[in-house]
Amino acid sequence: MGKVAMTCRLPVRPGHKESLLTGLRAILEETYSEAGTELYLVLESAFDDTTVWVVEMYRDENAYITHRGSEVHKALEHELGELLDGDPELSFLRPVAMKPLHPDAEQADG
Repeated sequence: MGKVAMTCRLPVRPGHKESLLTGLRAILEETYSEAGTELYLVLESAFDDTTVWVVEMYRDENAYITHRGSEVHKALEHELGELLDGDPELSFLRPVAMKPLHPDAEQADG
């Protein structure tokens, strides 16, 4: 079983982006205790206020399942109906090549 990667495009309901980002930051904090979560990156669109992206990579499928089962993840999933303006768009991917993040890389503000 190899690494699991995914992107998730989240169409945000107007006026709800900060609430969504707060929930995603809580999930990000949880990933620090998940040994199998190798990347969890939250991005906002540079061109509009209505799109948020999440890029994720896991050691294997079991690590992904563990992540999805966390209480903080379940809590945000429960709120998504209020925060999103449409369905999330998920793409599951298989990494082919990558440059790992340098351990001293600057973290994004927020």
